[in-house]
Amino acid sequence: MHETTKEPSQQEPSIRKLTVRIVSFAVPALLLGVVAGFFLGGWTMTREWDHSYQPVAQAKHDKSAQVDADPTPEAKTKVFGRLPLARMRMAVKGLTDRDSLVVTLGWVGSGERGSELHLQVENRGRCVVTEYSGVAYGFNASGKVARLNKGGEH
Repeated sequence: MHETTKEPSQQEPSIRKLTVRIVSFAVPALLLGVVAGFFLGGWTMTREWDHSYQPVAQAKHDKSAQVDADPTPEAKTKVFGRLPLARMRMAVKGLTDRDSLVVTLGWVGSGERGSELHLQVENRGRCVVTEYSGVAYGFNASGKVARLNKGGEH
């Protein structure tokens, strides 16, 4: 019996052709997927960011009240969702353009008496402000209620 086998040098061109064919289809498909994902992701995020603030649903209010967030926004109170910093600034500016008294900076810190809320307020009106009041709600970076409450937790 005489059996013929192909020499390794004869097998290489077919393997090389197959590899070139696979790579010529895989690389463009990968690039197309990355580009499509980039634009689809950008479109999705922009669509989500167009609704910068929304009213709090009753169910969300009830859930927040159960996790010891006191005070918690009442149902139908407009609150901001997750936004990048630049978009958040644009949304706040649009919301407060006509307001006479605006908080330009706010932060929570620890003081001698526990947690303290500090506000930097700008008076854009022509009158003298002698008193103001409001409620500070605590939210984390994901827009979920955080513990910033009457008990001093944050």
